[in-house]
Amino acid sequence: MYGLPYICIMDYQKQHLRAWLMERPLIKVEALEEQAGCSKGTIRHLLKDRRNISANHLDSIGEILSIYGYIPLADE
Repeated sequence: MYGLPYICIMDYQKQHLRAWLMERPLIKVEALEEQAGCSKGTIRHLLKDRRNISANHLDSIGEILSIYGYIPLADE
């Protein structure tokens, strides 16, 4: 399927997003999940480092959070 470089990039992106969200506890996770089209609990599991998140969800969450100042790892 995907090679090792893809997995590493996804992991860095996931950790970057997770760290950004952890620094901003006032962002309402449930509203973010709804707006991003994620299943309930997806972002909460991400924050607790219990589950991986799909590339599609990462992109949609990042796009929404860019309104609040989030900068994707590739753009920093």
